Amino acid sequence: MRRGGRVLGWLWLAVVAALLVLRFVDLTGPVPMVQSGLPLAGLSLVLLVLIAVLARSWVLGFSTALLGVPFAVLALPWWTGDSEAHRDDDVVVLTANLLYGRAELAEVEEQVERLGVDALVLLEVTEAGERQLAGTGIGELLPRRSGTVREDAGGTLVLTADPHTVLEDPPRSAFEQVPVRVESAAGEWTLLAAHPHPPQVTTSQQWREDLGWLSLWT
Repeated sequence: MRRGGRVLGWLWLAVVAALLVLRFVDLTGPVPMVQSGLPLAGLSLVLLVLIAVLARSWVLGFSTALLGVPFAVLALPWWTGDSEAHRDDDVVVLTANLLYGRAELAEVEEQVERLGVDALVLLEVTEAGERQLAGTGIGELLPRRSGTVREDAGGTLVLTADPHTVLEDPPRSAFEQVPVRVESAAGEWTLLAAHPHPPQVTTSQQWREDLGWLSLWT
């Protein structure tokens, strides 16, 4: 590996190491958005190892592989999971972000039917998304519906198989948050369809406020 390439490789490694440290820092502003890119930064180490091996830069390759260890540890819960076997009396809740109404609902309908979903939460429901919803059989499977349709990212719908009532005093947010109490044969249970405001490059204040309100909601 030529000198310029080695410098770029070590700079690459230093940036990823800085992002790993940033993972454990709680700051406002653009930091939460930068932290969300950590998985991609970890995956980039695989490419850097291959480049270092092909260039016979063993120290860089070993250092990169060593830095990959904490990334692998952080990613371990994604692979192992903590789910339990499904039981017949479980309450099954499915949520889907429609991406301003552009997402395809055919797969959602298939999942609702296959999993025996008791409640479906749809986020970012626009008029286009509502029209698409009307063309599926989801309404027949989950006939009770509450929430609002909006042309921005704030539209939220809750659809349930059993009757439900909308609770008053939902958490405050720029997006629609829909709390409902469901009355099923197994008893009553409460669901909050939450859609916190995302962090942005310039500020994460609204995101933090939304998470704070959600943590206090009962």
